Amino acid sequence: MPWTLEGITPDIIVNPHAIPSRMTIGQLIECVMGKVAAHMGKEGDATPFTDVTVDNISKALHKCGYQMRGFETMYNGHTGRRLTAMIFLGPTYYQRLKHMVDDKIHSRGRGPVQILTRQPAEGRSRDGGLRFGEWNEIA
Repeated sequence: MPWTLEGITPDIIVNPHAIPSRMTIGQLIECVMGKVAAHMGKEGDATPFTDVTVDNISKALHKCGYQMRGFETMYNGHTGRRLTAMIFLGPTYYQRLKHMVDDKIHSRGRGPVQILTRQPAEGRSRDGGLRFGEWNEIA
């Protein structure tokens, strides 16, 4: 794992392409605000009803001695060489959901059908079929 000059290694690394596609821009603001709050030993409040802006948080982060947008220089964990790219690093709350593929996967070749309509039973627990709409068929 990469590390900073302070010896910090990240717990998780998030692909930057996930931010715009999942529209989690607030998580980036939470990271920068969390970095400022941790350094100053205070709580941060960036709810929509406060006058806190990204620029205000960035200026406070710069006063703490960090780069304005939260980027840090990191070093390769194997070689010890400095990475050419600046890495956005900060504390954030991240929750992993318990949904696992093995619990969700379902298929049906043959199985029970409804007597009246001769259509497959509904639901995975009844070994039923999956419903496909018009748009699912096109994809």
